[in-house]
Amino acid sequence: MATPAPFAWPALYLNLSLNLFGLLTIGLCNIRHQYCEVLATYLYGALFLGVPLFGLTLWGAPSGTFTRPRLAQARRYRRVFLLNLRIVAVFFIPAIVAVFLN
Repeated sequence: MATPAPFAWPALYLNLSLNLFGLLTIGLCNIRHQYCEVLATYLYGALFLGVPLFGLTLWGAPSGTFTRPRLAQARRYRRVFLLNLRIVAVFFIPAIVAVFLN
């Protein structure tokens, strides 16, 4: 397989946009103390939409991205995929740990 699965790109971009919207919402709620009701909506969306989307991106990534790593499309998918993982690892996992340990 030389190209990613057809669902992989839309799922990846939707998951990345959901994570970036989450960063914006968390920033507005914590820094400016506005739009905190949007944070609850985002958390429900991330729970019910983000987890399946992340599963789809994980399922679609190996089909072409890691089997033929020299293709330009595979490199682009891998960069966006790893950017999404970094956002989750740097911002959301520590936030979840802080919420549950306090």
